[in-house]
Amino acid sequence: MWAVGGLIVLNPLPWHIRKYWDAPGEKELRIIQAIALLLIIAGVTIFFVTEPGTFWHDLWPEMISTGGAVLGIDELNRRRSAQEYKRGIIQQMASLSNDFALDAARIAKDEKWLEDGSFEGADLWRANLAGSYLRGANLAGTILWRAKLVSANLRKAKLVGADLREATLEGADLREANLEGAELGETNFEGADLRGANFEGTDLMKQNLTGALYDEHTQWPEGFDPTPKGAISEEKLNREERAEWRAKYRPRHQ
Repeated sequence: MWAVGGLIVLNPLPWHIRKYWDAPGEKELRIIQAIALLLIIAGVTIFFVTEPGTFWHDLWPEMISTGGAVLGIDELNRRRSAQEYKRGIIQQMASLSNDFALDAARIAKDEKWLEDGSFEGADLWRANLAGSYLRGANLAGTILWRAKLVSANLRKAKLVGADLREATLEGADLREANLEGAELGETNFEGADLRGANFEGTDLMKQNLTGALYDEHTQWPEGFDPTPKGAISEEKLNREERAEWRAKYRPRHQ
């Protein structure tokens, strides 16, 4: 009877019926699933319409158990395949090929893996994610050492404790991003939009902040002055200077 429990937990009937009718190109598998469902239905029917102690009545536990086991094993195999697919996408995002990495990033975004913690602590060393859309991504603890994130949209991204040593974030959109405790070392923030970003607990002394834009909501490490590093305060720019900054750096944020 353990298979019945597995059926209830892993294989809700409507879900399997929907898969049966919708999944293209899996004729043999759908036939097996249909047979398993028929066994379960037949077992339940026999239980209610036959007399206890008869030959057919005694068959109902085996029929339900067999059908449930088939569907349970199928679901476990599908979950295993899904996990392997996710791991493959994460590995693909670490690609040195920008097109290859961007394709993986789009898939991860569509699947909502960027937000659900799937990338926490992931190894994206040297990933070429220039121009990627990673808005709101949870990249806490992610290894982005030497990653190329030029013009990447990282607005509201969670980069707490991430390894960003020697990463290139030139022209990246980091508005309201949380980089608290991130590991920085010769990280390039030239022309990045840092308005509202949180840099508490980081070391910005050796980072390139030339042309980086910040505002009153940007949170710096205690005692840090961004001006000598070349960062620009939005409040101090007049209309013409803001237009010049946008002309120079804003196209990178598209």
